[in-house]
Amino acid sequence: QHVRCVPVYEHLGTCFQADGSIDAEIRNRVSRAGLAYRQITKLILRNRYIGVNVRLRLLDALLMPVLLHGAGNWPLLTAQQVQRLHTTYLKWIRTVVGNGFWAHNELSDVHLLMSWQMPSIELRLAKHRLLFAFHLFIDAPTQIIEMVTAPDEASCSWWKALRQALTWL
Repeated sequence: QHVRCVPVYEHLGTCFQADGSIDAEIRNRVSRAGLAYRQITKLILRNRYIGVNVRLRLLDALLMPVLLHGAGNWPLLTAQQVQRLHTTYLKWIRTVVGNGFWAHNELSDVHLLMSWQMPSIELRLAKHRLLFAFHLFIDAPTQIIEMVTAPDEASCSWWKALRQALTWL
């Protein structure tokens, strides 16, 4: 039999790249979440009869799982990859709360997240990695702990991202 090597392969909604990078998966997640966002924006997220806090919780429950599906096992992301997720997330929040470039009292990204008590993308990624690691530690043998504490040569591996999340914790 012949095995064909392709640069990008999608399986059950997750994109895998031959070179091991995560760019295609992030594009896929942003695209799928953008589609879900467009489907609920008019009826739910811009509905002024629903309170802003409720709309933010709905955004959190309906869109963030689509955007961050599988993020627990993503490697350490580059600044550009985090920025892509961050801008998508902030755009949604600004739409819901009505505070964007069009508002005369536009808040900075940090102030917007703080005033509505929303976690940043970086904190969400750390949380997903820690949850994934906790499940891994429960189900895996004790050698996993040795692997987490061992030095890592790869600069953007999942282990380095996990160490960063553990430091944050």
